[in-house]
Amino acid sequence: MFEYRRRLLRRKGICIAEDDSGIQLHISAGDSPVSVAAVDLGQPDSLIDVQLSPAGRLHAAALWDVNRWDKALLQRLRDEALTSISARRHFANEALSHGWYDVFDELDLTPSEKTWRRACEAAAKTNPGLLFAHLSALPARGYSDRVGLALPFITQISADPATWQPIISTWANAGIPLASEFLKALWPARLSDAKEAFLSLARFGGMAEDRIAEWGAVFASFEERLPPEPASLDCLAWRSVAVYSQGVSGKVVDKDFAAVSLLPRPLLDDLIDAGAITPLADFGQLPAQELVYVIARCDPSRLQDSDLVSLSHSAEIARRAFVDRDRSALERLSDSASGRHFANLLDVLEGLPPDPDRLSPEAYSLIQAVFDYRTLVDANEAKELPEEFLEDPSVWYLLSVPAREGRLPRLGSSLVADRFGSWMDQQRLLGLIWEQRWSDAVDLGQAVLETELESEVYSDEVASMTAYALYQCGRISDAMEVINSALEGIYTEALLVNASIIASDLEPSLAMPLLARLVREAPNEQLQAVALRRALEIWNQMPDPEFPQVLVEPLLSVLSRPCSIDDYALFARLAVLADPKRLLSLSEPAGEAAGPYRIAVARSKFRVQNDYLQADLARDMIRVYEQFGRMNWFESEWQAMLEAFRNAIFVDWGEGYGAAVFWDTVFVECPDLIDPIDRLIFLPQAGAHFAAAFAKNSTVLNEDAWRKFFYAPAEELISTSVKVDDHIRNYVALNLSKSLFIATGNFLVVSRNSLAENYNTLLGRLRWDSEHRFGIIQSMRAVLDTSNDRLAQADRSLDRLRRLPIDEEENRVRIREIEETIADWRKEIVNLRTNL
Repeated sequence: MFEYRRRLLRRKGICIAEDDSGIQLHISAGDSPVSVAAVDLGQPDSLIDVQLSPAGRLHAAALWDVNRWDKALLQRLRDEALTSISARRHFANEALSHGWYDVFDELDLTPSEKTWRRACEAAAKTNPGLLFAHLSALPARGYSDRVGLALPFITQISADPATWQPIISTWANAGIPLASEFLKALWPARLSDAKEAFLSLARFGGMAEDRIAEWGAVFASFEERLPPEPASLDCLAWRSVAVYSQGVSGKVVDKDFAAVSLLPRPLLDDLIDAGAITPLADFGQLPAQELVYVIARCDPSRLQDSDLVSLSHSAEIARRAFVDRDRSALERLSDSASGRHFANLLDVLEGLPPDPDRLSPEAYSLIQAVFDYRTLVDANEAKELPEEFLEDPSVWYLLSVPAREGRLPRLGSSLVADRFGSWMDQQRLLGLIWEQRWSDAVDLGQAVLETELESEVYSDEVASMTAYALYQCGRISDAMEVINSALEGIYTEALLVNASIIASDLEPSLAMPLLARLVREAPNEQLQAVALRRALEIWNQMPDPEFPQVLVEPLLSVLSRPCSIDDYALFARLAVLADPKRLLSLSEPAGEAAGPYRIAVARSKFRVQNDYLQADLARDMIRVYEQFGRMNWFESEWQAMLEAFRNAIFVDWGEGYGAAVFWDTVFVECPDLIDPIDRLIFLPQAGAHFAAAFAKNSTVLNEDAWRKFFYAPAEELISTSVKVDDHIRNYVALNLSKSLFIATGNFLVVSRNSLAENYNTLLGRLRWDSEHRFGIIQSMRAVLDTSNDRLAQADRSLDRLRRLPIDEEENRVRIREIEETIADWRKEIVNLRTNL
């Protein structure tokens, strides 16, 4: 696009041809093309990218709403420029990158080639989900570069075998180059597969030959179970092989886990099978795609339910269903041995006999022996317990009812018998408490406490229940004396709970110091965490919302020591509320706990540092996600943060600028973290807030912002590609309509006021500056041209408003208001141009 100048005329023209004599410009539908020497034109206007192909420039020009141009002519010239296949292919790439999807669909290219180019565009925009959709639609053969297109997404692909493995297997069967190697590298069945695939892909990816040779030696050493001689002391490859060799030889390598964390999955399986990697290893060093898998093998109790389903981990799913007493879930697992086993265990807990066809043989033999003994107890014929039963406390529960009722016979003196006798006393004491025979419970408890119990665990349990019985008798001081005595040594969780119950009956000013003491003096990190959790539960029940200052020090102390990932996430979240400045002084923990720590640091900075803004918060959350994935603790924090920013954006227009920055940052830098519905709701909301805030400074959104915040979501919704219920679609459409209406209204008001001010300034000058009359009039016409450009922008917004899938008067009112505003301004421009 060039500006065509004559002494009394300045108009924008679009180049439609070029030859030795000069450049032909199209000025308007009513004029013939003008031939102008290139030296007379200067640089082209930056509004149209000069890097585009001729067809691309003509199409971009046709999209500009310059009323005097002949759009049909520009489109015809564009089509004439697309006669060759190379020109069509070049233009197809431009159409995809600029979002001209309608004209891309109409191009004279084969459907498979269009699909391939859409796949290339998805890869360029780092959208693995869309890439998969387009690659799946390609024919089985041809397009040999498809492995190269997928290779940059190897992390996401390897973590989602259910989606990707079938399609890559199809490529391999069809002989697509490197597909077999890619398949083996992602999910190798044997070490030799991993070696072959790795070296092939290394060459494909451009790895230097000396590095490929080095890794070949490493793989060879794996196969021989012998580490090669190290090239240097810090050679990672040698270190990995050495630790691997030690692990498969029987040594636990938890402390050296960093050295093996990047090994292929089959080799990690070798180490886990050999018992060399235990749940105590620092799994936080694993790449995100391997973290869930290794945790599933070593410590599946830490996984989310969705991860278990995706991994088909039926044993852990069944165990959780058993713990939750979820019979319906166990019935759904009836096809698996684990499901049947745990379902029958649940039957046993409810009093039914064991089933040898469902339980494992070892479990059936032991449980059946207990049932046989219970029959003797009920008949008053019981004497000695089976030895294997006495040595396995996990099945004592099956005799808990007669033990609580006092119907079990006393055994002879032996270490095992004494342990079982202590358990019997504990159960009888519990039975008296359930019967609310408080005095009898106190007598039994005090009598037992006077004996020398073999285990302090039992002693603390008895002390805990005795204190509770004293508490129910109203003897608070005696209860506290028993509790304080038991707290002097190593005590149990139950003792902490009862101490907390007694503390909760005290005044908060007395209770909280006691709870803080329980945390400080707990004999190990696990009980510290238990005591702190109980203190926090009591605080949650108190009417005072302020965090108790007496708990701040214990809270920070617990965060400075090792604790479970769930506890660390909870306590770090509360420390942000309790004392965010002091939390910032804590050192970052090792391993997975670094994730909740960084989130807490980010939230603390957001609370206390004025220069730490919403964009910083979003980016820090994204970094945690990129390293650790969507673990339970991350998902909990992320959903809470999203909810806060959902609420923060539903405020008066322009007041939610900070929340808009948050949503925009996440969308631009990590769109995977935003649900599709949230994206369709909150991107337009963010754009409307930006537009309203900009309007206060008499500025407007640029064209890229309009496409991102409004046009792309609108076209997605209009195309019905989002599969949601009708009422949700209607809500999303109404919200988009309101947001687009607000942004368009602000755009029109700011644009019209700004241009009117410029025009009126020129008009005032025209009254006294006769010497420059023609130049002033040309500037006034330029203002009117710019006004037409702004109206074209408003027309594009109005077009989306009209096409949104809404059949409600509320939307029709908005459309009419925008139509009237545009028509009024356009009429004013016509009148002003006539007067000129």
